[in-house]
Amino acid sequence: MKNLSKLPKVEMHLHIEGTLTPKMVVKKAREKNINIKYNDYKLMEKSYDFKSLAEFLERYYENMQVLQTKNDFFDLAYEHFEKLSEQNVRYAEVFFDPQAHLKRNVALKDCIEGLCEAILKANQSLNLDAKIIMCFLKDESIDSALKILDLAKPFVDDKKIIAIGFDSNESDNWVQKFLPVVNKAKEMGLKIIAHSAENFSDHDVIDVINHLEPTRIDHGLFIYNNKKAIELIKEKNIHLTLCPMSNIFTKAWKNIKDYPIIEFLKNDVSFSLNSDDPAYFGPSTLNQNYELIQKTFNLTKEQWQKIMCNSIDATFLDDDQKQNYKDEVIDFIKKQ
Repeated sequence: MKNLSKLPKVEMHLHIEGTLTPKMVVKKAREKNINIKYNDYKLMEKSYDFKSLAEFLERYYENMQVLQTKNDFFDLAYEHFEKLSEQNVRYAEVFFDPQAHLKRNVALKDCIEGLCEAILKANQSLNLDAKIIMCFLKDESIDSALKILDLAKPFVDDKKIIAIGFDSNESDNWVQKFLPVVNKAKEMGLKIIAHSAENFSDHDVIDVINHLEPTRIDHGLFIYNNKKAIELIKEKNIHLTLCPMSNIFTKAWKNIKDYPIIEFLKNDVSFSLNSDDPAYFGPSTLNQNYELIQKTFNLTKEQWQKIMCNSIDATFLDDDQKQNYKDEVIDFIKKQ
C-alpha cells in the first residue's frame, strides 16, 4: 500500500496534553516565570528516554503546569490540529484530563472553552473536525470525578463532550471503584471508553468489558493472547485503539515485529492506529505509526481498507458522517 501519508484518516486515541511539545513548554514557562528542569527545548526533547509508563507519566504531569489559561489550551490544541491536517486527518476524538488541571486550580470552563475554540477554528480553516472526551485518572478519587461530571453538564448538553474515559497509572480495583461515575455518565448520555491491557498485562480487561461496557478499549494490545477477551470484544463489538509507537517508547511492548496486528486481523478484531502522546514519543506523528506498521507487516490494500473502515465505524459520528468518510477512504485506496 502506497501513499499512506495522503490516506484520509481519523484519530481516536490522542491525549491533547500529550501533544505539548518541549518548545511550547519552554516558551510558556518563560512567559509565566515558571521554573522547569530544562530551559532549552532541545535538551528537554533529548531527555525523553522513558524506562516505563510510570516514568513517562511523571514528566507528562510535570510539564502540564504551563497550561493555566483558556488561551493555553487553545494554543496547545490548534498547534496540533495544524499537524493533523497536514497528515490528512479528517476527524479526531481528543482526550483531556480534567482532574490534572483542576487540582492546579485551572477552571474546567477554561480548559473546555479553549479546546472548543481551537476545534471551531480548525473546522473553519483546516477541514478538520474534532470532539472532546474527558478522561478520569484511575488513581484519583471518585468524588473528584463525580464533581467534574456535574461541572461539565453544560458542555455535555451542548454536545461538546461526547464520552468519558479512564487512563493514567493503574490502580487496584479501579473498575469497581468508578462504577458510580460510569452509571452517572451513561445517564447523561455519554459514551464510555477505557485504557486497559496496555502495560504488560490483561488482568483487568474482563472486568472492564463486563462492568463498564465500553464502546472502545484504548490500547488493548495484550488482549491478543486472551481468547475469552477476544470473544467478548467481538461479541460486544468493542473496538481497540492501538498506539504502536507509544507502546514501543514506554517499553510496554519490546519488538514491533511481534506487535499483534496480524493476530487481530486474523481474528477479525476491530482496531485503529493512533498516536497517543506524540510529543513525548519520538516525537512522532500519526503518519509515522501507519508507516511503521506498513514497513513491518506489508499490509495489502484490502487490509488497510478494513482497518480504516472499522476505525471510522468506531467513532462517535452519526451514520451519514461515517459513510462520507468511508467513501473518501475507499475511493482513495482504489486509486492506489
